Parts: sequence; C-alpha cells; structure tokens
Amino acid sequence: MSLSLPHCSSPGNPPVTVPVFVRPPVARPWTTAGPAPAGWPAHPPGRAVAVVAAVAVTPLPVTRCPVPVAASTPLYRRPGVRGRRAPARASGRPARTGYSPRVINPRPYSHCSYCGAAFPAGSGWPRVCAGCGSTSYRNPLPVAVALVPVRPADVPREGGGTGLLVIRRAIEPQRGLPALPGGFIDHGEDWRHAVVRELREETGIGAEPSEVRLADVLSSPGGHLLVFGLLPERAIEELPPSVRTEETDGWQVLFAAGELAFPLHTEVARGWFTGRYHYEP
Repeated sequence: MSLSLPHCSSPGNPPVTVPVFVRPPVARPWTTAGPAPAGWPAHPPGRAVAVVAAVAVTPLPVTRCPVPVAASTPLYRRPGVRGRRAPARASGRPARTGYSPRVINPRPYSHCSYCGAAFPAGSGWPRVCAGCGSTSYRNPLPVAVALVPVRPADVPREGGGTGLLVIRRAIEPQRGLPALPGGFIDHGEDWRHAVVRELREETGIGAEPSEVRLADVLSSPGGHLLVFGLLPERAIEELPPSVRTEETDGWQVLFAAGELAFPLHTEVARGWFTGRYHYEP
C-alpha cells in the first residue's frame, strides 16, 4: 500500500516505511469467533489478530508539513478500508490529522527553504540549491536590548549612585540568571520600537521610541546582532512594581557591574558603570 504526499516530497528525502495497523475490508467487525475472511491468514479462536500494512511516505525535514486532505486522509477514512483510529498521544491529546510527525533535524539549515532539497554536507554560505536554483543566506538575527538607568529614592538627580535595570530570566537559555531586558526585532519593526516593546513586555515599564538613543551594536558568536538602546534615567519610585511575566521573574536594579546571563550583556553593563555610555537628550 502506498500513500502519496506530493506536497511533502523532495529529491533530498528518501521514502520511509511506516507500519499501519488495519482491519480487513469487511462490512462488519472481524471477530475472533469465526473463520478469517478470504485472503487473510487464519487464526486460532480466542486470539486477537493484528494485520500490518506498510505505507511508504516521504517526510520533510521540518517540524510540521501541511498537506492536502486528500493526500493525508487516514486509512480509516479511505473508501473500502476499515481500520482503527490512530491512538491518542501520551499526553491524552489526539494526534493531529494532516501533519507529518515531528522531525528532529540534527543538521539545522541543511535543506533548501524554498523546495526542501538537501544541501551537500559541508556547504558554505550562501548556498545555491541544486534542485531549484534558489540562493539561501544565513544572516545574523537582530536583537534589541534596553539600558535603563534607575535612580534610588534617596539619591538626588545629580548625586550619583544610579543603578541599571535588569530582569531575571524565567525561560531558557540561562534560566534564573539576571539579564538586560531585550528580545528579537520583528520583521519590519524599527529597532527603537523593539527596545521599548521588549522593555514593556518583560518589566511593564513604558517608554517612547523617540526617547531611545543608540548605545552600542555588538555581534555574538552565535549569530546574533545585539542593538543596545539607552533610555533616560528613571526614579525608582516612578516605576511599576516588579511582577512575574511570561519570560521573567520580575525586575531588579544593579548598582555595580557583575556577571549577567550573556557575555555581551555583561560587557555593556560594565561599560555603562564605567561611564562609557551617556544619554544625550
């Protein structure tokens, strides 16, 4: 038996065989009390029989691959075939219909993002696909990071002793460690807007994009481009209470340079405490 998945096939993905448990195509359920239907193996009374049909499919190297219903219809819904429903997942949720199984790719960026064809191992960048001729690039991912100076309540505006706002991460990587507020810049988003958006999402502190000044731009070995935006000094009594969010365990204020969750965060925070960055209204 062959299951065709035309929208999920590519030259770089060989077919694999998946066992599917089915019952024979008869009008009534097949019980163990009577003889086996014609064409099926005999079985002794009182014993259940499972028949395995091999189904050839071609998976994509992506997490989920949407395909037309006609191509992905389960066997128990196909004309002339009666069978069991797919078993529920261990979590109790029913399995998705119309999606290939989750695929873990040990080689990220190993396939063409246009047609799915595999790139030769060890290919450099940019990569030209032999299947469709498209060129794939691996560009750095931009990240916006906020620098927010915070003045304690008992310190005058020009009296020094200003600290730096940090959050404590509640997600991986580096869960539980302090870091500067920040996150990925969305497609088409101005970097200054990303700075204040990430600050608001992670701390509840509001700011205007027009207040952001460029402090530094640094590249990480992991392929990220960090854009650090400096905001005006805030009095600590003007800030909202520190509360947990989806990504943080609240915010706090550092009054001396220390190790943060990421090396570039540590470098920039140390630079701020040594007077490298100054806000210009």
